[in-house]
Amino acid sequence: MEAAVNAYLANLAVSNPLSENKPLWEVHALLGLNCIVLRVQHALGDGTSLMCMLSACFGKQRDGVVGEMKKKTEGEKKGRKWRKGGVWGRVRTTWFTLVFAMKDLGLACCVKDKRSVIYGGKGVELWPRKLETVEFQLQDFKSIKKIIPNATINDVLLGIISSGLSKYLHVKSRDELLHGLQLTAIVPVNLRKKPGLQELADLMRANTWWCGSSSWGNKTSAVFQPVHCCNGLYPLDHVKRMKAIMDQKKLSYEAHMAYVFGKLILPCLGPKALVMYMVSYAGKADLQVMVAKDIISDSQFLIECFKESLLGMKSSKKKEKKMSEAKANHGDDEALSSPYCRISLCPKTEQIINCAMGLRHPIDVDAVKKAFSESVMIEHPRFCSLVVRDHAKEYWRKTCVNIDDHFIIVHPTTTNVTGSEEDMETAVNAYMANLAVSNPLSENKPLWEVHVLLGLNCVVLRVHHALGDGASLMSMLSACFGKQRDGVMQIENGDMKKKAKGEKKWRKGGVWGLVRTTWFTLVFAMEDLGLASCVKDKRSLIYGGKGVEFWPRKLETVKFQLQDFTSIKKVIPNATINDVLLGIISSGLSKYLYVKSCDELLQGLQVTAIIPINLRKKLGLQALVMYMVSYAGKADLQVMVAKDIISDSQFLIQCFKESLLEMKSSVGGGNN
Repeated sequence: MEAAVNAYLANLAVSNPLSENKPLWEVHALLGLNCIVLRVQHALGDGTSLMCMLSACFGKQRDGVVGEMKKKTEGEKKGRKWRKGGVWGRVRTTWFTLVFAMKDLGLACCVKDKRSVIYGGKGVELWPRKLETVEFQLQDFKSIKKIIPNATINDVLLGIISSGLSKYLHVKSRDELLHGLQLTAIVPVNLRKKPGLQELADLMRANTWWCGSSSWGNKTSAVFQPVHCCNGLYPLDHVKRMKAIMDQKKLSYEAHMAYVFGKLILPCLGPKALVMYMVSYAGKADLQVMVAKDIISDSQFLIECFKESLLGMKSSKKKEKKMSEAKANHGDDEALSSPYCRISLCPKTEQIINCAMGLRHPIDVDAVKKAFSESVMIEHPRFCSLVVRDHAKEYWRKTCVNIDDHFIIVHPTTTNVTGSEEDMETAVNAYMANLAVSNPLSENKPLWEVHVLLGLNCVVLRVHHALGDGASLMSMLSACFGKQRDGVMQIENGDMKKKAKGEKKWRKGGVWGLVRTTWFTLVFAMEDLGLASCVKDKRSLIYGGKGVEFWPRKLETVKFQLQDFTSIKKVIPNATINDVLLGIISSGLSKYLYVKSCDELLQGLQVTAIIPINLRKKLGLQALVMYMVSYAGKADLQVMVAKDIISDSQFLIQCFKESLLEMKSSVGGGNN
């Protein structure tokens, strides 16, 4: 019966306007459904006026009064907007009123919501409708609002709508939520000074021009409320966000301005593709959802999304205290707002650390999962948080880690891999090269994965650079799986020469050192700006092209002895291991280009390298990327190339080896 009544009401909404040849109201008696539908034109009055009229006509009375309501004290009646704050309260009210008035004007005249699966079209007010009703318990709303200080029933309702629409869009059009989607809701606001039902005699008094009177008529206005739809948001945060926006609007006279200048926003009102009303009575709250059937064909699923949102908020009440503590810890984490973290999250400059670890013994997947699940890594805030993208804002949201979601088991698929160490290393390099361009990390879970290569006896740990840099990752791995002695982590070959205090930039030179540092900083800053904005390297054999970051990759590893680097740097005063490495790269590239394209070296060729230094911003993948890892007296230089540009990466590796051999042979005469 309820479905039949809803269908009748939905049909009335678009097909049968009230005739102006008689007073603008009708009573529809649905005999077969034992129901009466009262239709009243909004020009006669708003919902409050109508309910007071019905109560006066048919409601129960006691001593001639219909119901009782909580009266405000005299101090609350006056100065509602700035009764707390004095002059500062007046300034805030004036500021918010101006800001929201300008925003509303822009939304009404110029700005449109981004198109989505629930976006209407021209003439949507005449499209066929469908009406659904979802029943809530008002006590559930009250229990949720008690968790959030100063929240109201309306805040909870808006939070449920925001969360429910996010769930619906996540299933129906997931791509629309990748960077957040903002919808604009039109929220009616009661402008009467007294809320709730009142005596009909009070309402029938003469109207005044000011919208705040408690007289009969339309004393309602509307405000534009942004509804942010996004994935991964903590359930109660939907309520908190809506409350924060509405609190600012309550401090302003936005609704009153919209009432006075209503003609400016009238074109924005009226039926849309999605219209919702809530009526609360006898401890229940009925949310009626009217949709355009041609746009939202599965309204029942939308209703289920709203129900799930309320259940999610109810189940989140006990976790709210713990989540508040977690959010406080996140707020102390500097990297959450660092420029490099934000850059690494951009699709064009996305950076992922792929760390391959070979094992001596056959891999026991269950044992590896247990080791990770019991390690401190799972407790680290970065490794148990989702990236939330909310309308150009990015932040972390703590979540529960399901260890099975982060493990990817890869079975051997190639027959060319023998038991030799060289073949296995080649296969691992090929797998990692493919990962570099083909498999981004899913943002539906914390940004790390463990790939178990069973046939290669290898584990590949993939960690998004937004979680931390290489030093952070190695410290984490050492804390999780490194050797310990008396509770202290022991790191072999980890001694580091410490600099004396104040030894950095201008420790020698005083004022002149300061001048030099300032001068070089300005020069290189201007040079970097020019290179990033205007200047490009001359085209060469190893020059990439548009979209090179997506081209197929090949990974090669060349192994050096760290002692060779040390012996070379001793010959050159104040040289470092990095200086030797850059020299090898420069010499090796020269040899490669001399053989492959001799003409390019006749007049000299300059290639610009991007070298990561501490927190310096690093750009995306290029045609040639190199990393060096030193450990246990060895130095492995990993060279990743775009296969379509540098097809003979093995020859490039040989060039680097020959360069090191030439430097070693020159050590005896290095001072000449």
